[in-house]
Amino acid sequence: MASQKRNFRLVNPALVTVVLGATLLLSLVNFGPAPLLLTRSEPLIGDFLIRQRNALASQPIANQITLIGIDDKTSVDLGAYGKGVWVTRKPFLDQIPYFRDVFKPKVVAFDIVFKEAIGQVVNKEHQGDSLLEDYDRLMAISQSVQSLADGESEITDHRILTNIALLSFALGDLNLVNAMAGISDKDTSKTLLAYYFPEDRTKSWSPVAILGDDEEDLSEGNGTMLPYLQDMSIPQQYVQNIPDDYDYYKYAAELPSNDFLDYCSLGYIDVPREKDGLIRRIQLLRGIEYEFKDPETGEFVTRRLFLPSYALLSCLYYWDIDLNKLNNLGKEIEGPPPIEVIYGDHIIIRPKGRPEVNVPIDESGYLFLDFVGRIKNFNNISFAKVIDEPLDEMLARTGKVNVSREKYELLNDKLVMVGITETGNTDVGPCPVDSNTPFVHIHMTAASNILTGTFLRPLSSKEGALALVGLWLLLMPCSAFLRPVRYSALVGLVALGYFATVYGMVQMHRFILPVIPPAAFMLSSYLSVLLYNYLSEQREKKKIRGMFSTMVSGDVLNYLEEN
Repeated sequence: MASQKRNFRLVNPALVTVVLGATLLLSLVNFGPAPLLLTRSEPLIGDFLIRQRNALASQPIANQITLIGIDDKTSVDLGAYGKGVWVTRKPFLDQIPYFRDVFKPKVVAFDIVFKEAIGQVVNKEHQGDSLLEDYDRLMAISQSVQSLADGESEITDHRILTNIALLSFALGDLNLVNAMAGISDKDTSKTLLAYYFPEDRTKSWSPVAILGDDEEDLSEGNGTMLPYLQDMSIPQQYVQNIPDDYDYYKYAAELPSNDFLDYCSLGYIDVPREKDGLIRRIQLLRGIEYEFKDPETGEFVTRRLFLPSYALLSCLYYWDIDLNKLNNLGKEIEGPPPIEVIYGDHIIIRPKGRPEVNVPIDESGYLFLDFVGRIKNFNNISFAKVIDEPLDEMLARTGKVNVSREKYELLNDKLVMVGITETGNTDVGPCPVDSNTPFVHIHMTAASNILTGTFLRPLSSKEGALALVGLWLLLMPCSAFLRPVRYSALVGLVALGYFATVYGMVQMHRFILPVIPPAAFMLSSYLSVLLYNYLSEQREKKKIRGMFSTMVSGDVLNYLEEN
């Protein structure tokens, strides 16, 4: 008998479509609000791809950023941070004249909360009072110091020691305030301080923080804290698409001392973690809400502000975008504003003389961080190596400033971030490229992503579902008409192409594509079609045997079954 070409075709393509449709629906469950346990490892796959990408080639890291790290060397040379000379702020005071007159960075951003320090007395009885404005207390301290100098008091008298410590503390803070004000007075430099929102949401904004403490002149412009955040907020007319269920933060933030607020800008440094404890996102923009009683009408008023993070504000300053000036201009600005926010889409930044930058954010203002390197991959210099000696001493001794070219290039015209990186620092956490990294690395990564315009964006649930439906539309027609071997080859090629695309998107800093749901769909669809083919073929064989078993020989019957 002549050889004939085998031409097997599924009996019921519609049934195969139903089977694949059910497989698709099961895979789509993974994109819902309660995904299957297996897909909870999806972020770890993205982490792995980022690490592999970074290991194979260097990634775009903003050369504009330099870290000044309060590191282990600094602790050896100057003592552990928070103790000794740090109490009087002397290390900072020694550096600031260099920033102002020598290095001239574009932005000096302190990832340090000068909490209960600058000009403030940490004392329950006088908490919130400025020691240097309290004449009676200053006189008491002066008398204590004088009595000690005259030998009339013992150095073991704890009240005298406390007074001396408070005076040193307050003077150090006052000097730091004045020094940083000097940086801000320069047209080319900006100073940025950190603050944060406590996780313990119990403390509301006080009336004094909102309206001030002058009973004769209560107004929002006189508040001790909120006006400074208003100045740094993004004007609400430039904020769009705010979700109806947006979670406004309604409690008081922890700000630096009031004495500092007149001379420096504020950016919050909160670093949230994912459910598995890793840091993959940072909130670039946070909406807050506060309420107060209007002193004129007696009615309660609710205000909302949209505040930039430390990283975002640092970049805005680097590009000469001043939110304080933007708020003062109000609606008088001509042309498109320098910054616009579209929740669930992107932040549009329009630096003068530079291309527009679109920073992708989700519905809550979070940026997915594209970790382009570990902290050591960024420009960095030890805090202890920034200066060799105080500037005034160097000028008095040599009559000129001697700094290395390398050091100058690391700091001149840069976005300088000052952060604590020493071993034992508690402001650390795990991220995709480091199991325990200082939080300043997180802010540097966010700023680097913005300055270089390189972003990784995970697909939303809707986008992930559409990608899966696209795979279904590709495989479904073929599954109904291709022989099992050819369909297996097709699924293999589609899988290979998809996974190559997944890695390619990470390599090109575009998207984090889902892996497990599409893999589960392709595998289950292949197995489902293979099983259906097998069952259909067995059913056809049985039917043929029933029809011809009494009419033809065994060899002919076997040929009919196989073909």
